Amino acid sequence: MEPILNRSKTTAYSPYGQDTNWFLLQSALNAMRWTEPHPALVMIAGDLLAHGFPQAYAKATHDSDREHYRAFVLKTVTFIAWELRRRFKNSQILLTPQQRQRMW
Repeated sequence: MEPILNRSKTTAYSPYGQDTNWFLLQSALNAMRWTEPHPALVMIAGDLLAHGFPQAYAKATHDSDREHYRAFVLKTVTFIAWELRRRFKNSQILLTPQQRQRMW
């Protein structure tokens, strides 16, 4: 997924008040690693997906199959966990998703 994200036309951090884009996420994760290189626990509590994620998925894919959407959500969360694991190899990683977003 990273090679796909690196091809984005947008190469600047997302502005204040908008969802985090790939470049801001990378910067934040790298800053976490620089600030505390070996934490016992890394916990992300709250929003893992962008606001309006179901609608953005539908608009980008033109796919209304709920199982396809669920599979994409799982891939997205797995990618976030992998990015954390890459930076914090020996730390426990805990992702606590917020309220489930409905697709349509």
